[in-house]
Amino acid sequence: MVRDDLLSVQVLRAIAALAVCAVHFSDMNLMLTGHSGEPIPLYPLAAGVDLFFVISGFIMVYSSERLFGRPGARSEFWVRRIARIAPLYWVATVVAIWAMDRPYDAVSLIKSYLFIPYFGPNDSLQPLYGVGWTLNYEMFFYALFGVAIMLRRQLAVAVVTIALAGAIAIGRIWPSSNALLIVWTDPIVIEFAFGMAIAMAYRHGVRFPRWLGGLLCLGGAIAVWHGVPRSPPSGVRWLECGVPVALIFAGLALQPPLKFPLSRWMAALGDASYSMYLIHSLVIAAIIRVPHLGHFAPLALPVTVALSLLVYRLFERPVTKALQNLYSKRFGRQTGASESPGANADEGASFPLTAAPLKFG
Repeated sequence: MVRDDLLSVQVLRAIAALAVCAVHFSDMNLMLTGHSGEPIPLYPLAAGVDLFFVISGFIMVYSSERLFGRPGARSEFWVRRIARIAPLYWVATVVAIWAMDRPYDAVSLIKSYLFIPYFGPNDSLQPLYGVGWTLNYEMFFYALFGVAIMLRRQLAVAVVTIALAGAIAIGRIWPSSNALLIVWTDPIVIEFAFGMAIAMAYRHGVRFPRWLGGLLCLGGAIAVWHGVPRSPPSGVRWLECGVPVALIFAGLALQPPLKFPLSRWMAALGDASYSMYLIHSLVIAAIIRVPHLGHFAPLALPVTVALSLLVYRLFERPVTKALQNLYSKRFGRQTGASESPGANADEGASFPLTAAPLKFG
């Protein structure tokens, strides 16, 4: 069972994943109907990416409570992050290379697997599996967070926030054509700090009355719909999308637990949001590239949801737990308490989805 006080976080994870799926499925329909290149009607929902980054900042602070200031916390944090993110992404990358007929060489494969930003075809900053570009931001954030986790919580959050702001400043003062620096100094990384700040407020007992939380959500939703999500380098995306989704997240996370008829089901889908992220573009590729599957395009979303839940239950969760347990036994770490706001998995981690239209070819 999902803890009631964190139910809103799980629901928002599901909403963010569904939002980005909606963007890409909308783009797919344009391609299938001969309107490729036209504006995507649901494109503002690509701000689900920004929501994922905000949630990720929140979850890292919330779920690392027992690690702050503890000897050995750094290696445990990094191992848990890699175990959580890498296996399914590596498998999905291999499938994507085959399904999407991606050209690759040893360098691009290694850099994609190691989350190292590089320039691909047409000077894009996407790895071999395009949706993985946000994982490069996530891993940068995890690297900083893992360094700071040896400090007490308040100081660690402050250090990571200063580091993120400093990276952005360096990128603005000394622009670079280096792929690593372009990604690591992109202003979008400040969205992780938004989530960390909300987590600190949550931990200090800050709670909004429902009317105020509702107003924040409404204002944020209106701003998001009129914002213009951008692919990296993101410019002012952090302001146009990051701030509004942070308001939405704070409005829900910092008010009393909100329940509705489908909330538990949505929370379960939130657990599978990472699987959904990795699977949905493969579903799109199959529909576009396999003859006659285009007739089943209206079923893309329910098929993706069903596959995501299966992959989460049969691969993502057991593999993550097995790797983390292996680390615990090897190094004698006590990892019995789940880091997750959900009941069954190590925190939902990265929430990385791409806002850029998918390309198949």
